[in-house]
Amino acid sequence: MQVLGLVWENLVHSGRPLREFRTPIVEPTHFGARLLLEHWWDRQPRGGIVMGRDLPLRSLGCILRNLAIYEPLDGGRDYRVRLAGGAFMRLFAQEISGLRISQFVASNCIDEHREELSDAYEAGAPIAHSVRIMCGEKTYAEFETLHLRILAPRGVTAWVLGSVFFSDWA
Repeated sequence: MQVLGLVWENLVHSGRPLREFRTPIVEPTHFGARLLLEHWWDRQPRGGIVMGRDLPLRSLGCILRNLAIYEPLDGGRDYRVRLAGGAFMRLFAQEISGLRISQFVASNCIDEHREELSDAYEAGAPIAHSVRIMCGEKTYAEFETLHLRILAPRGVTAWVLGSVFFSDWA
């Protein structure tokens, strides 16, 4: 349930015996993910998205709550969330800005999350997945993720721009 912009019922991996099914997709289908990917492709001839120059951007205002910025640590063995929008509260039941992924992603899912971030960081190509979170036969959430390599302010260091776009929310 969402009231006054706050999420009151969150999806918490540790509270239920949930399973996460991740399926790679060639390109996203969600409107917000497609908008983000188009912005990313538009910036590639200029060296890619640079924080502060190309993001945040007024034309992306409608999807800022769906975005998170990840900084690689320890050679990509972990990632710190520099900033995360409100949509991530549904998945993790807490504000994740400032945390390492090892502090909030369930231990049975951490390798997949780390691999997605590392693939986007190393390959520099978009990494998209369709995700379904289930408990038994009940689906708790359906969403698309999109991970893109971007540049930190001043355009020297690479970071990862992650996103989550729910398809089961109106």
